[in-house]
Amino acid sequence: MKNYNFTDLVVLVGHNPLPAYVVGEWFIKNNSNLKNIWLVHTGKDGTKNQAINLKDTLDSFIEKNNKEINTDYWEIRNESIPKKISEDIQNKLKSVKSNSIHLDYTGATKAISVHTHKVFRD
Repeated sequence: MKNYNFTDLVVLVGHNPLPAYVVGEWFIKNNSNLKNIWLVHTGKDGTKNQAINLKDTLDSFIEKNNKEINTDYWEIRNESIPKKISEDIQNKLKSVKSNSIHLDYTGATKAISVHTHKVFRD
């Protein structure tokens, strides 16, 4: 089994949180270096509730598997303005104390996925 070397997992949460859960569970089980999972969501009318439920579910899975992994949220203030998406992601990345980050961008809107990926790429 491959051991992944990143410590931080950034997961874009969409209206269907199942893909985000599958990715989170996979890396909780298969990445012994994982220390943080960041759940990126939009405001209260967007995917905030999905992110809250996903965090609770992942936290239970982490506890059941005796892991020490933190989960937390990153909120996108305005998902319809590309500059705001990029700014929000850049500001949150400043708080990450690692250069070892993996992005899962399958769960959000196309705009959020594209602009988040661009920030990571640049």
